[in-house]
Amino acid sequence: MSDYFQRSPIFNKTLDTQDIRRAFKAALLKKEAIPFIGVTQPIEAIMLEKQSIELDKKLGLYLSGAGLSTSLGLPDIGVLTLDDVVHAVRMITRVTNLPLFVDIDTGYGDVAKTIEAVELAGASGVHIEDQLFPKRCGHLDGKELVSLREMIVKIRMATSARKDENFVIMARSDAKAVEGMNAMIDRLDTYVEAGADALFPEALTTVEDFSRISTLFSVPLLANLTENGKTPLGLEKTLRQLEYAMLLYPVTLLRSHMKFTLGAINKILHEGNIKLQDNVINRTQAMKYLNYDKYVNQDEKLGNHGHEI
Repeated sequence: MSDYFQRSPIFNKTLDTQDIRRAFKAALLKKEAIPFIGVTQPIEAIMLEKQSIELDKKLGLYLSGAGLSTSLGLPDIGVLTLDDVVHAVRMITRVTNLPLFVDIDTGYGDVAKTIEAVELAGASGVHIEDQLFPKRCGHLDGKELVSLREMIVKIRMATSARKDENFVIMARSDAKAVEGMNAMIDRLDTYVEAGADALFPEALTTVEDFSRISTLFSVPLLANLTENGKTPLGLEKTLRQLEYAMLLYPVTLLRSHMKFTLGAINKILHEGNIKLQDNVINRTQAMKYLNYDKYVNQDEKLGNHGHEI
């Protein structure tokens, strides 16, 4: 991190990381179905925070393993590294006051080391899943699970490794698609006993599934509303009534960007960019999100060696 970045007042982050975590955990306990939107770039975090302020809407940020893998040109089959995740967490959390919730897949081997690294990088919490490494995307077939005993060990290692008690450890289960609903419920119950702060029942397929889970568990719950998955969309109102704590949109922004990019590439190659100019953000708007004026004002106060003049 450069000295310029450390002393610059232009970035959006003004709150202490511990305060952000404290507010995040308190919000989860209220069970208000807060949207958590997947990001892979700091600029997305900045834009989401500004929108949350302007619209007076609560929201959080999410770093998806599938999303980060895709942004790096990799499939979501366990080839992402802990270093990749930590770097992304650090880049995103340094520019925003919103909590960043992180997908750590199956734990990257040494779960304690992973928790320490992701927490130190500035995340507000993580979820760890019960798939066998190398994992598969939660809404694909062919998943395999670790033993219940192994997942219990992972959860206990995770909760023991965190330094901040407000750093949330969530347990995700992919068991419904592999062992059935009853087996998943048994697993989730055991995960809470092992110390998980919250639960992520993956790839539920009916409203009845969501209702049953909410009836059985009092800890905060996450509902994954990814597009083109096994879970039906349009359940936001129902999930608020069922008091789910988090509504997850893990890759919506990324896939929207990919679709627009593909269309833009084709237009540029066939027609140039004349028909795209109304569909891109203008320079003034872009600079506003980047606090460009504050950069300029600071530069005017700094000498060539970064000293006040």
